[in-house]
This record gives sequence, C-alpha cells and structure tokens, in this order.
Amino acid sequence: MTKPIGAPPHDPEGHAQETALIPTPATTTGTWTWTEQRADTTTRLPILTPDPHDLPTATPEIRSGFLTLEGATAYTRATD
Repeated sequence: MTKPIGAPPHDPEGHAQETALIPTPATTTGTWTWTEQRADTTTRLPILTPDPHDLPTATPEIRSGFLTLEGATAYTRATD
C-alpha cells in the first residue's frame, strides 16, 4: 500500500490518525508531540511538519495544549 507524500499516518487497520500540523523546533534527538486535555483524558497527537511549498487544504484550528519533547533525556548534558 502506498500513500501520497504528506499523507497523515495510518493505524494498522488503515484508518488515518489525527495529527497536529505545526512547525517543530529543530532538534536531532527526541520526538515532538502535541498534548491536549479532552474532557477527562489527556490526548497526545503526533506532529507532522508542514511542507513550506504546499498550501494547506484543511481549515486551521485554534487549540490549547502543550508541545512535548520525549526521548531526549539521554542526550542532555550532565552537570557535576
């Protein structure tokens, strides 16, 4: 199965996953996600970086949440 460039990620059943399309800070380690509160649960969305040469077709949304970095602690500098 192939998918177009820039297509959202899919789950194992082939359904498109919800993602956040936002620029992320430049970093070589770790994974950025978007974390937001929905009712009584915390939801983490994978982030896709927008293509600077493509005009988005989706309607922009105003969201409240946190940009979260995971998996970068092994690369932090130790202070002695």
